[in-house]
Amino acid sequence: MADNKKVELIKGEIVEPIEDSKNKKKKNIFTYIGIGAVAILIVVIILVFINISNAYKKPVKNLIKGMNRASTEILMEAVFPEDVVTYKHIDAKNNGISWEDYLKNNDNLIKSRLENMYFKKAKCKILAKEKISGSNFDKIHDFYMDKYDAEITKAYRLEVDMTFRTNSGSETPSGWICVVKIKDENWKFCSEYSEKHFDFVDEALKFE
Repeated sequence: MADNKKVELIKGEIVEPIEDSKNKKKKNIFTYIGIGAVAILIVVIILVFINISNAYKKPVKNLIKGMNRASTEILMEAVFPEDVVTYKHIDAKNNGISWEDYLKNNDNLIKSRLENMYFKKAKCKILAKEKISGSNFDKIHDFYMDKYDAEITKAYRLEVDMTFRTNSGSETPSGWICVVKIKDENWKFCSEYSEKHFDFVDEALKFE
């Protein structure tokens, strides 16, 4: 007869003991949990990869968001290296201005400038991406080293359609803009090497 620890005889039929059945259910549960955890990990890895590969779009999104909200903080994130923002913190403090007041004052300036342009809302569509290399990259690299003491590791030209809704209708200044990857930092919008009809950004960023 089979070992009574593994099987029991009930009316001539061989059945598994209740304990073994419970153990199998537990094993199945743990198996499903393991498969689910692996699936979640794979999804997270894919999302991180997509986020990294599309990171160059972030300064463009921040540029549009900053204009729509007349936000100094968002526009600075789109344009300036971290050290420049830190310096502006220190400079405001040395002038007896709190960072909150500094942002508020410049938010009002940006809002006023945009109103003078009859600006209401903007949106942007990225049409194409082109890597900048060779002597063109060297020029942009030198510009950031000279102006911000910041090293860039990549630079792209992005073809964009920027639609601006104004009081009198809509305008779409299409063209190429430049974005750069600051070493150990995020991507930034570079107005210096973007087409000149995007100079409105420089005007908006003339902070106190």
